[in-house]
Amino acid sequence: IKDIPGGSVVVIDTEGNIYEKQIIKKKEYPCMFEFVYFAKPDSRIKGRSVHDVRVEIGRRLAQEAPVDADIVVPVPESGRRYALGFSRESGIPIDEGIMKDKYERSFIQQTQDQRDKIVEEGISFIRAVLEGKRVVIIDDSIVRGTNMRRLVKGVREAGAKEVHVRIGCPPLIAPCYLGIDMRSKKEFIARRKDGSIKSWDEIAKEIGADSLAYISMESLIDAIGFDVCTGCINFPDGYPEEMREDALKLFSRDSHIRRAYEIA
Repeated sequence: IKDIPGGSVVVIDTEGNIYEKQIIKKKEYPCMFEFVYFAKPDSRIKGRSVHDVRVEIGRRLAQEAPVDADIVVPVPESGRRYALGFSRESGIPIDEGIMKDKYERSFIQQTQDQRDKIVEEGISFIRAVLEGKRVVIIDDSIVRGTNMRRLVKGVREAGAKEVHVRIGCPPLIAPCYLGIDMRSKKEFIARRKDGSIKSWDEIAKEIGADSLAYISMESLIDAIGFDVCTGCINFPDGYPEEMREDALKLFSRDSHIRRAYEIA
């Protein structure tokens, strides 16, 4: 099994012979969100283990944003490997205080009502693990804030003394114009209504956490090990140079990816 380089064509004939040719050769910028969220932990991208990258991000997160806590609690399933790295580096024990009763991912649902329903119906909290504890919740990312707001509330209601949040991806601040379903810049919890970027303390207050910290851009890229597209977290400079002008035009219109073909 191997990655097929961008711009390549692979032909398999009726006898099983495989022919491969790279027709266009350009530097590749894989999506950083594949490492952060989409790819299965047992995947490899350009030779890098997704599991190992996420554990390393968690380790670096513990270095950059330490917190006095009694337990590290991952958001299932998305936060588990980040939490493992955070726990190993910080020495804070990891425990499963949040249960996901069914595996559906709220971020990729089409409507807010669907996202809310999944979060409300699919999550439960283990009081025996959380009660009286200073808890640090670890997850991969915060997009709209739908999930984390309810998780923090649930952990508090289960008796936690403090609830801190640590995130393995920098704040998402712009839609993806290459295919990921981030429909509008207005949907990001990291942006104010006037388009300016919120402070971490502001976001912490909105989700009800005692503190909030994200991994730095530098540590994320170092953990991945090669250049990636970071347009959604470093807009517009995170896009490949040849795409930045088009991305800015789409951003100014607050356009979804389906309108990208309108840009000449």
